[in-house]
Amino acid sequence: MTKQKKGYLIGWSLLLALLIVVSSVVSPVTSYADSAYTGQDQTQLVKGTKLSLSVEDSGGWKSVIKNGVEQTPLPNIAEGMAVQLNLDWNVPKASLSQMTESDYFVFNLPSYFEFENTEEHPIYDQTKSEILGYFKIQDSKIMARLTNTGLNKEGITDGLISVKGRVSSPGSQLQFEVTNGVTIPPLTIEPGDDSGIVGNGLTTPIVKDGFQVRNENQITWPLYINYDQEAKRFVGDSFVSHKSVFIVDKLEDGTTLNNMQLNVSAQVALDSGEMSNYHVFFPVTNTKELTPQANESLNAFKGRLQANGPMSYGVVDNTVVYYLGNLPSSNVQLASTWKADLQGELDDLMSKGTIDQTEYDKTMAYYSKLSSWMNFNIVITVDVKNSSRSISNTAKMESTDGNSGSNLVKVDYQNVRGSAIGLDPGKVKIVKKDDAGNALQGVTFKLQKKDAQGTFEDYTAPDGGALIRSTDQDGTILFSDLEYGDYQIKEVQGLPNYGLPQYTSGNQFSVGSSDTQGTEVEVVDSRPTTTNMSVKKVWDDYNNRDGTRPDSVQMQLYADDKASGDPVTLNEANK
Repeated sequence: MTKQKKGYLIGWSLLLALLIVVSSVVSPVTSYADSAYTGQDQTQLVKGTKLSLSVEDSGGWKSVIKNGVEQTPLPNIAEGMAVQLNLDWNVPKASLSQMTESDYFVFNLPSYFEFENTEEHPIYDQTKSEILGYFKIQDSKIMARLTNTGLNKEGITDGLISVKGRVSSPGSQLQFEVTNGVTIPPLTIEPGDDSGIVGNGLTTPIVKDGFQVRNENQITWPLYINYDQEAKRFVGDSFVSHKSVFIVDKLEDGTTLNNMQLNVSAQVALDSGEMSNYHVFFPVTNTKELTPQANESLNAFKGRLQANGPMSYGVVDNTVVYYLGNLPSSNVQLASTWKADLQGELDDLMSKGTIDQTEYDKTMAYYSKLSSWMNFNIVITVDVKNSSRSISNTAKMESTDGNSGSNLVKVDYQNVRGSAIGLDPGKVKIVKKDDAGNALQGVTFKLQKKDAQGTFEDYTAPDGGALIRSTDQDGTILFSDLEYGDYQIKEVQGLPNYGLPQYTSGNQFSVGSSDTQGTEVEVVDSRPTTTNMSVKKVWDDYNNRDGTRPDSVQMQLYADDKASGDPVTLNEANK
């Protein structure tokens, strides 16, 4: 089964620690934000905070603040000037260990800029697209908190907030308009036509975001379809049914489709019974792909999709087209375990205290009787040619009842430049086998870590396991949650009669910030060398003249003065 994804809808395009920035707006109801920020202010645990702000005039970029220091003399600031603000930060492992999910930290923004308060938004990990935390703008401050995922990292490095805008009202307090690739929404201004902002994500037929993962020349475009009507149905209000719904997503030149996935979205209920923005995605299993014919037009292709039935899709002229049919739709097939999977996710949220029993019960009551699906999620990933530019992507929802929506998103594509990285705890996997490739079970190993004096000392990994561990039936042992440092593997007890351990690539390794995949150590033992030996007992008793020859005798083989193997019994006939 394809693993479902869960999280919060992205909002206002301010993706803290996201390398690229999306200028699309989603303004979700933050279902659990009110219970956050109730812990301690842990700002003192955040390290490496540096704020820089520059404006661009005809002579180039001029610094207003550089590494936290206001420059003198200040440049003249005029209407229309481009503005860029960069805020760097990181959280070391020692700091993470002192934080909880309810704790928070605060970044003060320049007092001579006006910033409007926003809802919460995700903090993304550049290497895996994981959500490390959430943040919001409140009272001209950025308030951030970390999720359990972020807190369990070996540190968070290269954090970056990048603000791009344009001055709209110079004076003692600056206000600036959004332009392509903004990160912080302004801020007491009306956005320009090119901002890509389309309004509240839960009150429009289609909402779209975009992000680029660090070190990948790809952009992912998540689309949220018909959430506005599902929010009404969720509470029993009247809603609009759409007929013959198409989703049309035109990819920009220079980008090619890599992958796409159609999901339905199950939403967690609030205590009030309203739909929250916390969701679990379930892949639609009955999608049907069509291949365009030679020189086929978009309209002709859409006609064939419609004739093929709901959940049909394809790509024509670099345009992704999905035909969903009528919404709500009863033509959706999911994995048979989707309700059990949803219940499992809710159980997990309950155990963490994220939701209460009322929210749990109302969510399960709604989906236990659900017979049709209203809201969908489409995830489109495109490959991008090696360049740095602003990349646009337009998605439309079309229906024959006259209700449709369009959402233009622009991404300031910066081609694998660094940003926030959540450092995974180190891990090492030991694979023990013989020289024929057979797994060896029952071999014990321990881990040693180099201390400040350069000596390797026994080290018990903080993953809850013992110091000395034994290989399983697959011949493997895993040590995880390792701190940064230098390590070596030591075999404690091998199997009888096997040769000395041979480490294929050595038995030493290091864990550091560049270690994102973990280490695998292969250990090979030569199999015991065997030979056949026959025994014949010769009696020197004058052919049993005295009648004392026993009916049988036992023979025992010795190796290095130690008994080897089981005794062998020979009868009178030497058998």
